[in-house]
This record gives sequence, C-alpha cells and structure tokens, in this order.
Amino acid sequence: MPDQLFTLAKQTGEKVYLAIDPLLVKNSFALHEKIVDMEAYALFYDTRLNAYMDKSPYLIRIDQCCTLLNALNERGVNDKALLIVSPLELHKIAGHMQQFMFKKRYDDEEVLLRIYDPYVIHDFDVLFPDRNEQEAFFSGISVMRYMAPDRRRYTRTIDGVRHE
Repeated sequence: MPDQLFTLAKQTGEKVYLAIDPLLVKNSFALHEKIVDMEAYALFYDTRLNAYMDKSPYLIRIDQCCTLLNALNERGVNDKALLIVSPLELHKIAGHMQQFMFKKRYDDEEVLLRIYDPYVIHDFDVLFPDRNEQEAFFSGISVMRYMAPDRRRYTRTIDGVRHE
C-alpha cells in the first residue's frame, strides 16, 4: 500500500505524510523517539491545545517506506496511521489540517475533531456533509489511505472512497 503512494507522489511531484496519534500506539515513548529525528509537525502546536503538546498527534513527512512505517507494521498498529498525499509543504499541510480540527456541534459547542485518526476520518461524509466543506478539506489533500474499523484498507479522494 505505501509503495503505491510513494510512486503516485513521485509522479505528481507531491509529498507523502503520515498522520499518527502517539496516544493510540502502545509504547508511544519509542514512537516519540523516532519522531524527534524526522521532519514532523505537532498538530496541537499553536492551537488552543498547545498546553497538551505531550499528547499531540503528529504529521510526519516520509520520503520512502521508512523505518517508522516498518516499526508500525511490526507492532501491528498500522491501522492507527493515516497516509496523506499532498502538494503542500509540511507546515502548510499541518496548518490546513488544523483548520478542520475543531467543529461546532449541534449545540454550538466547539469540539476537537480527530481528523488524524483513521477510525474517525472513515466517517468523513458524516463529519463533513456539505460538499463545500469536503472540497475545502481536499483542497490541500490529494489522497488519504487508512485501515478502517472493518480491517479493510480504504483510499479516499474528493471523488469518494473505495476499499482495497
């Protein structure tokens, strides 16, 4: 699955990112150690959740099937990661995603929308029922790939979703 994304990104001149929440991964300290040496952006940075940086999900640029992906596969937690292809640089795609991390509920209370969690983003059409919202979200993202709760892999684009 990741190899196809890297091929696609190389052909289109885009970049591949991994969105992952260390809180969903056992032994997340080891994951934090790997992230330190990578081009990464903490998604809680410079948001109202800045005080919770130690719990922040990360967006990590990956140039190839790297040791981080291999480590996730070995631990059996690749279902906790979201792979994203985007034309944007790391800080721009992170800022783009941050725009969608908070959403008003039916009672007008704003809540965190865990768009970096594959199990949450699988319900994309419920989270973003308005076509304009969907287009705005995908204006910075070409492709997302993830494993859903049904244990199947999905590819989502602005045109919809398909399972593999």
